[in-house]
Amino acid sequence: MSDNIVWIVDLDASPEEAPALGERVTAWLVAEGIVSSATGSAPGAGHLLGRGPSAAAMDTFPLMEPVAMCGLEVMAERRVFHTGDNGIDSIRCPECGASHDPDELPWTDAAGSWLEGAADDGMTCPDCGAHPGIAAWEFDLPWGFGNLAFGFWNWPVSEGLATGISAFTGHRYRVVHEHL
Repeated sequence: MSDNIVWIVDLDASPEEAPALGERVTAWLVAEGIVSSATGSAPGAGHLLGRGPSAAAMDTFPLMEPVAMCGLEVMAERRVFHTGDNGIDSIRCPECGASHDPDELPWTDAAGSWLEGAADDGMTCPDCGAHPGIAAWEFDLPWGFGNLAFGFWNWPVSEGLATGISAFTGHRYRVVHEHL
């Protein structure tokens, strides 16, 4: 069996504010009835908060029956949120818009530098020569670089939930679909 995780990645939370902000968003989601305070677990995940009585209003399509290992994982640590088994076909320069084959760019080095908090986590675009940080580059299937994310395991959440979390926090976000 495989798992799908929809990550709503907060692009603006600092490492210092991420844990408390994650708790505030979680409390809001519980108060709204989107998640419940009941917890479970899944292999590869921490504890998962279950679906609440209002969860179906945030689904992209209705779940016909309960899904095993369905729930919310809150991740408050510096992390690269990626597509997992979905892979990468191209990476686009945010300056000139040129698309590049991932094998032609040192993207893994740049992602590692970002993860370590290095001063230079950029890549030089072969077309325009710009050197933007890795978090600004556009992956064909979106990746997120952040200190806080909300992972909805085997739960088809809508874009409306992401915009709701963004409105609550006042931060930008990126939705990342990971397949394990």
